[in-house]
Amino acid sequence: MDLRKLPEGFMEDSSGLESFGQAASWYQLVGPLFNATDNQPGNVRMGFFSEPRYISSMGRVHGGMMSSFMDYLLFNSAHSAWGNAMLATVSLNLNFVSACPAGVWVVGYGRVVHAGKNMAFVSGEAKAGEKTLVQATATFQKLDKRTG
Repeated sequence: MDLRKLPEGFMEDSSGLESFGQAASWYQLVGPLFNATDNQPGNVRMGFFSEPRYISSMGRVHGGMMSSFMDYLLFNSAHSAWGNAMLATVSLNLNFVSACPAGVWVVGYGRVVHAGKNMAFVSGEAKAGEKTLVQATATFQKLDKRTG
């Protein structure tokens, strides 16, 4: 896949640099990430290109990159379901199913399983084509803007 050609229906995630403030350096390391244009509250798709800078010494996308991507994807699913509330990751569980090669488009699917008053439970997966790479679940806590 041409790493410069964005798949139809996706746009660059501009919120990464805007919302992280001084932590934007994190987003610069893992980005750019891309949002699907048809995302719905609690049901989010995101993607990224498996660029050479993400590749481990074994020639595959490093698990740290996949973990960061899944955390951000599932965070965005909960974030959108709660009207963009401040959140903290309480738990993130990953199952690495297949190795991700360089030079492919990776798309993640996140969905809120349940969102209560202060906690959201989210599940998702990342794929390269039809090949499942990672399955994940996460719990997020809604934070009080005054106290964090």
